[in-house]
Amino acid sequence: MTASYEPADNLDDLGGGPYGASSDGAHPKVASLGEDALLTTAEVALMLRTPGATLRTWRYQEIGPRWFHLGPRGVRYKRSDVLAWLDRQYDGPR
Repeated sequence: MTASYEPADNLDDLGGGPYGASSDGAHPKVASLGEDALLTTAEVALMLRTPGATLRTWRYQEIGPRWFHLGPRGVRYKRSDVLAWLDRQYDGPR
């Protein structure tokens, strides 16, 4: 199985809602990637509509989506892991 990775271009210039998301909430660059795509911290931040600093804090506290190092400094997330983590955060109707 091969994971694909296409870095999003300038994510701030993609327009739409907060963090460049489209009106339906899916960022065009992130939504078009496959399940096994490797995402950067910036791309996951767009997906979750949270600052990248929050993801760094979650990594330190070991409470966010599963991640791994790609090389000495590159942090990556599998899109399927982020989506699975997001599903686990939903605890039903309030």
